[in-house]
Amino acid sequence: MTGRKHAHRRDRLYSGLALENLDDIWPVFSDIAISIILFLIFMLVAQFLELSQVFDTLARKRLQQDLWLSLDRNPYFHDLIQGGNLTMTVHGTLQRFGFASDIVFVLGEADLQPRGREVLTQFARFLSAQGPPDLYIEVEGHTDRIPVTSGRYRDNWELSAERALTVVRLFQQLSADPASGVTFNPQNISAIGYGEFRPLEDRKESFLNRRIEIRLDYSKIPVR
Repeated sequence: MTGRKHAHRRDRLYSGLALENLDDIWPVFSDIAISIILFLIFMLVAQFLELSQVFDTLARKRLQQDLWLSLDRNPYFHDLIQGGNLTMTVHGTLQRFGFASDIVFVLGEADLQPRGREVLTQFARFLSAQGPPDLYIEVEGHTDRIPVTSGRYRDNWELSAERALTVVRLFQQLSADPASGVTFNPQNISAIGYGEFRPLEDRKESFLNRRIEIRLDYSKIPVR
């Protein structure tokens, strides 16, 4: 009898200890489970954001490529492209269209040639019709390393900046004329001159380095 009483007492003691241990373990288990759930949610969100960025990049590349293909299919611009007077490069969200300054400007000056005015006007109309709305446009002026001798500009840096400003002013004038077909937002247009310091090839006198680049920034527009 005494042995059975002691065994019964031990069973109750162990049972009580087990319940106490469960009370201690349960909060720890709950914390671990919550941490695992939060980690899984974090991983799902991260994967979704990564996939979203991939889709945005692909959609942006499609817009950029479609714009270039439309330009190349246009008979007016196709001849310029084939002659090397109009080029295109893409770096991430930036797409650049380069125009040889020899066909746009008077040599050594920031004044537009008649043909240059026509080319830029046609391009502005094309971009207004075919490009995404509310594009941020930066006009970049570039020169070769031949010193300026006209006396109107102190150096190539100043010449390149004046040329970029000339193009911006043309775009603003066209945008202010409802009949021009150009719908640029003047607040989204800027000009910058790089002079001779961003050459495409390392030669003092270079047809490629003398250029105007119109840079389109896709980073602030919806692409899907």
